[in-house]
Amino acid sequence: MKHNYYLSLGSNLGDRADYFKQAHQGLAKLGVIDQESTVVETEPFGVADHVFLNQVIKLTSELEPTILLDAIKDLEKAIGRQPREHWGNREIDIDIILWDKKKLDTVTPQGNQLRIPHPGLLSRQFLLDALKELGVELNEIL
Repeated sequence: MKHNYYLSLGSNLGDRADYFKQAHQGLAKLGVIDQESTVVETEPFGVADHVFLNQVIKLTSELEPTILLDAIKDLEKAIGRQPREHWGNREIDIDIILWDKKKLDTVTPQGNQLRIPHPGLLSRQFLLDALKELGVELNEIL
């Protein structure tokens, strides 16, 4: 069964554009990238101190959400993400924002916490703007 996911990409260290390129290439192996929002720069949140590049993509995949998240975490490591403090600087960050208009709160086989919709969705304007650009009606989901 195919699932529709909306993923956010963020990077604020190093060659941000190259990290995005690698993320797109890796995600394309996990499904089909159907849509991409505009890439925008945003101010850092939390303890991060460098400006972020952010984007939202729509990915259609046959992977279940827990398997997809574990694959995304493996992809982040392969791209070069280093462990740092929560809400800190990062080479690449890929989050599942939405999934098939469903809600989920669970732990993946690798022990990653997965909450859909993403708990930070409504507090991050760049996500709301990108989803609107992609034609997502949040009132149908939340």
